[in-house]
Amino acid sequence: MTDGYRVFRTFPPLKDPNSLPPGPVLAVAPHPDDEIIGCGGTLAFHVDRGDDVIAVQMTGGERGDPQNLEHRDLVEVRRQESRQALQRLGVESLVGLGFADGSVPANDEAIERVGVEIEQHAPSVVYAPSPLECHPDHLATCWVVAEAVRRSRPECVLACYEVNHPTLASWLLDITPRVERKRESLLSFASQQRYQDIVGKCLAGAYARTVNIEMPEFQYAEAFLELDPSRLHEVWAGLEALSKTLGIAVDGSGS
Repeated sequence: MTDGYRVFRTFPPLKDPNSLPPGPVLAVAPHPDDEIIGCGGTLAFHVDRGDDVIAVQMTGGERGDPQNLEHRDLVEVRRQESRQALQRLGVESLVGLGFADGSVPANDEAIERVGVEIEQHAPSVVYAPSPLECHPDHLATCWVVAEAVRRSRPECVLACYEVNHPTLASWLLDITPRVERKRESLLSFASQQRYQDIVGKCLAGAYARTVNIEMPEFQYAEAFLELDPSRLHEVWAGLEALSKTLGIAVDGSGS
């Protein structure tokens, strides 16, 4: 046995949120609600600090389909839910890019569309889904955002959040002081709450993230993988190779 295993014995540290560079923040989500699930407490921190926060949603979430609504009606329902959810965090800016739910493309058009938002807002921090997600829209969004950051603003921090799959975390950010705002924000998604207890499950994940933090004041945390966009292809190839080594199915989604 080599010493290589030791890297997996290091727990992600708690990050001082004030060490994140001040300035505009871009939070990119594949679907309405993903940015709240993955980094809602962190976005509330940015708002409280005075940073401008802009939410960018790749799709309208038209496949959420809570009551067999027409796609147009469902998109409007989810847009209204998103605006309410973001406002509960203090976020007023929401941009919808209009890609098809279930078919977010990892192509130049998508990269350029996200790049326009990056160039317009000049963010110091960009949030996007983790490359360890499983949903193809999440993976495509990660790829697109990382490539757009590489092309347009490589100096900013690219922090990847988890939605429906744990990520290998570079750091954890304490959201305990803002967890009730995240809870209220998640409650805005009544259409999705019809299917499952999104609020309970998401907050349970944030609670579980503090299992190795032996300080009682830290009860809830969000986890982030800080990604160097210049190494995106290397990261993708490494994850694909690891998945094959472990015998986990790989379908190439998002590459």
